[in-house]
Amino acid sequence: MSKLYLDLSKLYNHRAETSGIGTPGEDNYLKLNSLSFNQCLKNGEVECIFRKASNGDNVICDSQILDINNILIKKITLFGFCVWGYYKEKFILKYRDQTEGIAIAYFSDVVYPLTLSINNVMGIDRQIYMEGSQVFCDFIWDQQKGFMYYSTTEFENATQVNKIIFPDNCLMHIFAITIEN
Repeated sequence: MSKLYLDLSKLYNHRAETSGIGTPGEDNYLKLNSLSFNQCLKNGEVECIFRKASNGDNVICDSQILDINNILIKKITLFGFCVWGYYKEKFILKYRDQTEGIAIAYFSDVVYPLTLSINNVMGIDRQIYMEGSQVFCDFIWDQQKGFMYYSTTEFENATQVNKIIFPDNCLMHIFAITIEN
């Protein structure tokens, strides 16, 4: 399978401050240090490119639509994290034939991975999050350790996708999407 690193820059509505310069409390401010941008990063077989543009470097999910013009997708990997909790969200894939598919993102809190608190999680939540939320890398987040996660959905057959519709969850940040066909 070949890999394609989607460009999310048209959807960016948030920026990370890697230099530590910025005003905490600003609506459009997230202080990150040691996160690498504009280069291919790998963790085993999982790869992505975190991009930086003038309008930001990540997407706070708010039902955005990413047009991808009939790209063939067999596997999709979403990279990001959540703030203030753990979330499982559906990304809707609009196929060329007007049908839909779903890619799931399971992300833990940026500074508190679910694996650290799994003993406090009961029942179905334990199963849902332990199966989905995987740590891609760690970084320094406002002078403490932060975590970037990934979640992969693989489909039985590759299908041409026109659009990806993001969920409506302002606590989920998406930094990159890698697709394989």
